[in-house]
Amino acid sequence: MSADAIRRASRWPVWECWVSQNWRDVDGPVHACFSRQHDDGRVAASFFEVDLLTRGVVEARGKAGVEPVQVHQELARRSTEEAPMMAVDPALVVKLVSTAADYGRKQGHEQPSNLSHASGLFGDIRGSRCREDIPVGGPDAAPVAASSGEGWFASVKRSLGFGS
Repeated sequence: MSADAIRRASRWPVWECWVSQNWRDVDGPVHACFSRQHDDGRVAASFFEVDLLTRGVVEARGKAGVEPVQVHQELARRSTEEAPMMAVDPALVVKLVSTAADYGRKQGHEQPSNLSHASGLFGDIRGSRCREDIPVGGPDAAPVAASSGEGWFASVKRSLGFGS
């Protein structure tokens, strides 16, 4: 679907958001899903695979106009016995994806070309609402400040007391 379809869908109510149960582990792939549902039942969903050890976001796909059953089928495909998918707060998905992308770039890895398209579905949801820390890098990695999922201007406004 086009970027316009995702942009329009970013104003729909948040529907379901999921991450792999192993999202705190940096050793394996972590999957995430962010979705919104229109009042008429149409769904827009973005799926991500992240590598928190080195590469950041490995896969990003966003599509509008899908059926709820299609989202659940994709969740089942990404779920494993070792890392089943679990429902989470939308801000966790935003923070996970933005932190992974920032870390991957800092490690010199190009992020997927469709990352901004897929993450456009986040709309007004900010990772800064999530209080969880997103672990990145191996045991010898230097601590990295987790991304808030907000832009530079928004962070400046917040630091001056003009926003939440």
